[in-house]
Amino acid sequence: MDHRSTVRDAGGQRSAGASGLGWAVQVYNAAEALPNLINPFWMLPLLGVLGLRARDVVGFTFTQLIVHVPLVLILLTVLAGTLEFVPPVMP
Repeated sequence: MDHRSTVRDAGGQRSAGASGLGWAVQVYNAAEALPNLINPFWMLPLLGVLGLRARDVVGFTFTQLIVHVPLVLILLTVLAGTLEFVPPVMP
């Protein structure tokens, strides 16, 4: 175990350090990024510049969602093994 990834508080209790933050960041990124593939923010200026309607590009973005959801979930599962999970300790 790498001692740099854990932090001890004033009472000597072990708490989640960088590894706990790593889990939180990865879950947040996946939860935020995947729904944005259906109706992404970049679509709004693209519609105005190219004179398209939303239904012209939603098929493309939905295809991206179908391709990336399994890929992201598999990568999160595989890469989760590289992060040490330290459950939070109640004082």
